[in-house]
Amino acid sequence: MIAVALLLAIAFFYLTHHRRDDRAADDLTQAASSADNAVISISDAAKNAADTMRKDRKEP
Repeated sequence: MIAVALLLAIAFFYLTHHRRDDRAADDLTQAASSADNAVISISDAAKNAADTMRKDRKEP
């Protein structure tokens, strides 16, 4: 998931690089950043859930 978010962010930054003075480009960049942050949050939640499951398994 993180790799997909990173690829999306790089693509958006690449597409908007040539149009830095364009408001639409800034909105696109912000959207990419928001998507990246969402994927990171989901990844963290999945890791925490997996850690909790492992911890529960070890307890008798």
